[in-house]
Parts: sequence; structure tokens; C-alpha cells
Amino acid sequence: MGSFPIEYSILGEKLPVRGIGNVAVHPRDRSKGYMKECMYAALDEMVKEGVAFSVLSGRRHRYNHFGYVKCGASMGYSVSRKNLSYVIADDYEPTISMRRLERDDPALDELSAIWHARPFHCTRPREMLYDILISWQSEPFGFFEDGKLVGWVIVKGDNVWECIADPKYIPDMLVLLSRIYWHLCYQIPYHDTDIADAIFPYAETSITEPELGFNILDYERVLSLLLRLKATYEPLLDGETVVEINGYAKTERLKIAVLGGVPTVEATDEAPDTVFTHLDAMRAFFIDNAPERKHFSPVVRSWLPLPIYIYHADNV
Repeated sequence: MGSFPIEYSILGEKLPVRGIGNVAVHPRDRSKGYMKECMYAALDEMVKEGVAFSVLSGRRHRYNHFGYVKCGASMGYSVSRKNLSYVIADDYEPTISMRRLERDDPALDELSAIWHARPFHCTRPREMLYDILISWQSEPFGFFEDGKLVGWVIVKGDNVWECIADPKYIPDMLVLLSRIYWHLCYQIPYHDTDIADAIFPYAETSITEPELGFNILDYERVLSLLLRLKATYEPLLDGETVVEINGYAKTERLKIAVLGGVPTVEATDEAPDTVFTHLDAMRAFFIDNAPERKHFSPVVRSWLPLPIYIYHADNV
């Protein structure tokens, strides 16, 4: 197995993150505890290095033992050529163009600049950018207006794993993609509400489902940034709560408050309103329908779930 560094940027603040991948044991050596030893060793190293959280793909109950909870939901919008035929005229001609992005495409410089200016992203070094875009056997397509890049998608099978654009270009992008793919499911993270709203009128169905396994190692820092991110696209009601979280890395007692729509999260000595185990806290803060949310007041519940996420291309 490997523990791979990923750098997140949320509202301009950098977070050290680790992705766990390539977890495997030779058949002759299974049931000897090697995988457990490697996982715990990797997590111990993360805690010592001050990693904010970790992410992996894998079965929910298997990785619960190591503090990972499947969460970080995205919205999936199913759009087919047939759907578009009912709402967009068959002879409609988009005002933008589309092409598959190649390794030497000059548009990659523009793409990199747009990506790294976004309020939520993983750092993609320029020299690794194209390999990241085509990871997991994916195909990247760029969209252009008068030769200028105005958006892109990453397609794998019948899924669009990444869709970045000004919402005004979304209808044209859907039409252009429908000329290649009969049906696509667009996976949009919670924080990209403007893109989700633009796709919604054309979708046959929409679903919300957990993404990957996350393990928060520094609740104060992560909750603070994700609440601030959520406040950029959704009004937060004023209120406060004190929680004690017996986390995987440490026990944290935090006062979480919103005043005038502005959220804060800080360590406190005040008596907690709620005491959570690590797994309970992960479910309460990051899963939409988790029963643990019932421990919170209606106001606090309205802030949740928080929009933790990793784009598919950045997963290890």
C-alpha cells in the first residue's frame, strides 16, 4: 500500500492531506495482519506530520476500523440526448466549440490558471497536469469561445467526473457532449451549486450519494474551512454548539458558532452539548441522512452536511 501526499486549497488556505492507495496483500500472506499494520503505521505517520485528513476508496465497514467513513457526497445528474431533444431545438447550434485536450495543448496553461483560482481544489503541478486529467483512463475535453478556454469536463465511461465552467456555457456543453455520448451522468460536488443548478433543468434524474472514505485528523481546522466554504454558497443560520470529539488523532472540544452568517470554530473549555466518538462525528458532520445528526439542534443541523470532497482525477 502507499500513502500519497495531496495538497488541498480551501479558500486560499493549504491543507496537507494523504491518499491511501494500492492496498493489497499476496494471497499466501493474507490473514496475517500485514494490511492492518501498514494502515496503522501510515495513520501514525500522518498524525505526527500534522495531516488534516486522509482519503481512500474501499468498503465502508472494512475501513471503519481505521477511522474512515464513506461520505463527501456529490450530486449525480443523468442527462441523455433524448432529454435535450425536449428542451433544446434539434437544429440548435452552440456558440462554443469542443475538442479533446492533448498533452501539448496550449489550453492547458489556461486550464491550470482557472483551476488554481477556484476556492476549492487540489494542487495540480503543471508538469503533472495532463497525467492527472487522463488518470483512471479518463478523457478530458475543453470548450472554447473565440479560441479562449471557457470550461472543461473529464469523462470516464458514461460519467462526467469533473465539470468546470461558467454556468452560462452549460447548455452548449451538454449539447456538444451529447453528439458523442448518448447518455452521461454528471457528478457535481455540493460546493459547485451554480453548475448543479445549470444542469438540473436538463436532467432526467438526480441522485445524491457518498463519494469516498474520509478520515478527519484535525477537526478544528477542517470544520472551520468547510463551514466557511459552505457560507460562500448557502446562507447559514446564526447559532452555536459545543462538541467534544474523541477523534482518531486526538480529543478535541470545539465551539462551533455562526454569528451574522459568519462561522467560527475554536477550541474551548466550555461543557459540551454533545460528545461524539470519531465515527459518530464523521457521520454527523459529513453524511446527509446520518442518525447522529439528531443530537444537534435544528439550527446546527441546517449547517450540515459539510462539503468535503475530492475530484476523481485527484484520487490515488
